[in-house]
Amino acid sequence: MALQQQQQQQERPQLAQRRTTNSSSSSISSTASSTNSSTTTITTPSSSSTNVTTLNDTPSSEETIWYLAYGSNMDPRILTDSRKIIPLETKRVRVPDYWLSFDLGGIPFSEPCFASILKKEPERMREKEYAMKVHAHCRFGQAFVWKESEEEGGEGAYPMDLHGVVYRITLRDWELIVHSEGGWGHDVPIGYDMIHVSCEVYNTSPPQQISARVLLARPKSIKPNCQPSLRYKNLLTTGARYHNLPPAYQDSLARVVPYTCQGPAAIRAKRLFRVFNLPLEWTFAAIVGLNRGKEGREEQKQPPYWMAWLFDKTYRFASWAHDWVLLPVVGVSGRCLEDGEMRRLREGIEKELVEEEEKRRQANVTNVEVLEE
Repeated sequence: MALQQQQQQQERPQLAQRRTTNSSSSSISSTASSTNSSTTTITTPSSSSTNVTTLNDTPSSEETIWYLAYGSNMDPRILTDSRKIIPLETKRVRVPDYWLSFDLGGIPFSEPCFASILKKEPERMREKEYAMKVHAHCRFGQAFVWKESEEEGGEGAYPMDLHGVVYRITLRDWELIVHSEGGWGHDVPIGYDMIHVSCEVYNTSPPQQISARVLLARPKSIKPNCQPSLRYKNLLTTGARYHNLPPAYQDSLARVVPYTCQGPAAIRAKRLFRVFNLPLEWTFAAIVGLNRGKEGREEQKQPPYWMAWLFDKTYRFASWAHDWVLLPVVGVSGRCLEDGEMRRLREGIEKELVEEEEKRRQANVTNVEVLEE
């Protein structure tokens, strides 16, 4: 990861405040406790409502909700195999008001960050400074490209719109998802908040929109200039391929440059970081031990608040130790790679994408020739 300089520390609260402002809910804990008594309305598009079909978030008769997955829960191995959740219905969607971001801080050297979402500010998209901030949250590790002509309204410096899948699930399944994410559904600074977003369903006529629940990083969890692990990146690319999301979006996920802990200096720094990270590991082991020996859905039992509180404090201590003790002394980041290594990986990814595109082109040519015969 790039050095956490004072300027970046000052910029982070601005985007964090912007995320909080756009939330339609306070926190997961309060949301989960009032789910059975609340009703959510659909956000309809600005165009003629007579030509739009909408789906309610919480049909009271069935007690189900729509949940938007954009990260690891797109992969059925995580959602169904690990978390024992079987959706009642699945739809592929585009979320035009948000981008996919990689700025939920994780564990340096192993899982530097996880996915979240970032709300667009259309009125600022002609500003280079804003484009650079978005890049730090959404595309760090990739080349930043800004053309002066983009000040006239071009969007080439920005990511694609967010794509994902919405699942219709029961309220109980929703609670399991919340309990499996950072913070475990408790009102602690780390983890996710819940908001509602308007999603556009693929290939529907008339156009269909769904108001879905989605998780986004809480302000104190946000860390820009991070790269996800290769393991985590592969969960997203596998999920996008499984649900057949648009090829362009799959390519954008493939272009994510992952963090890899390589080289003697990085390995030594990782070992040293474990000294600061031991309290966090012990706390996490205690939480895992709470559900040890249980089967199926009982594995997702919510830990008590004091455990989540302790995990929050130990996580923040480890994060502080990395940013302000280990990084200045050792000079090796556990959140991102050196510029040269990032460039090498980026070039390798681009080469693979070109080769895959050529294979697809040749396959299409072969199919056309067969049809003509």
